[in-house]
Amino acid sequence: MMKTDLIKWKSPTLGEQREVMVVGEQGTPVLVFPSVQGGVEEWLNHGMFDSLREQVDEGYNQFFCLSGLMDRPLEGPFDRPSSEQSNEQPNKQSNEHPKEQPHKQSVSDTDAIRQMVKYQNRYLDYVHDEVFPYVQRTNGNEYWIVAGVGEGAYLAAMAAWKFPERIKKVILINGIFQYGDVAGPVSYIETMNLPVDSNPFDQLDVRILTYENATVRQQSHWLSDALWARSCEHQFYVWNLHAESSWELAGRMMREHIF
Repeated sequence: MMKTDLIKWKSPTLGEQREVMVVGEQGTPVLVFPSVQGGVEEWLNHGMFDSLREQVDEGYNQFFCLSGLMDRPLEGPFDRPSSEQSNEQPNKQSNEHPKEQPHKQSVSDTDAIRQMVKYQNRYLDYVHDEVFPYVQRTNGNEYWIVAGVGEGAYLAAMAAWKFPERIKKVILINGIFQYGDVAGPVSYIETMNLPVDSNPFDQLDVRILTYENATVRQQSHWLSDALWARSCEHQFYVWNLHAESSWELAGRMMREHIF
């Protein structure tokens, strides 16, 4: 049986109890970010580790599954259906990828986005100040991977963008990468100050993955466009497959790109 350990502590950064589920005993560490209100068992419950069993059993990877951004509902765009349930279809008729918002933005949405950004910054502080040291103590490997599906890809990307000196690879599966005009990895890339003499993203292996009929596929194009505009190398794949939800293909995508 696959070894899992549930670690809990009271977070001084967030002022609440937080959990990390560790899957496996050794190997390259992978930090798994769930959806905004997801729990540490999200990947387990969606069968991700059925596809990744060899990675765990053979000691190739050790997975650190984080709890989500919030432990409470938040009114606005973040309590709406996840990416695979959205009715918004990507524009397949044009090579351009205009930033149409995935949700019609109202005043209440704008307030929720501001609240989201506030929580997001605290959450990333928690990841850096508390989760990173725990992973370092548990697994001495210097090569770290972060990954996420849907909203989890949003959080994984933000962690990679903010801490490229620590993270070496990021796997983003059918992600939501922009809320409103200012919240998300797309906006962060577009506005961040990159050093003239060295780009911190040069050492970051970025994989953006989506599939043919993904309802938020266009958001992956936005992210890729933003990265190319800043001369940030990355790999972008649209799988020529159809699926009912992101989770249907996510395990296969992760297994193929984790090496």
